[in-house]
Amino acid sequence: MSNIFESLKGILFTKKEYPFQYTEDEKNFDTFMVNRWISMVDKDSARIVNETTNRFGAVFANKKQQYDFLKDVLPRYKFHKINYIKRKSVD
Repeated sequence: MSNIFESLKGILFTKKEYPFQYTEDEKNFDTFMVNRWISMVDKDSARIVNETTNRFGAVFANKKQQYDFLKDVLPRYKFHKINYIKRKSVD
């Protein structure tokens, strides 16, 4: 498990246990990017991420705690493509 999309799949769709067995895999788990992608799933998940992990993310001692928290708090979604939302440029 070495990329962000497999982490998102484990948190949102399959609800797998913490998958990182190697230090290199854990280094690739970027909590900011995971929160950003989860907030693009729907309005409810964006609200959950903003009200919990974005505000109180400092309370997690390690990445495993944040992964487990997100896995437990967010509902299981049917597998679907998460569309990346780009910022609109103002001309």
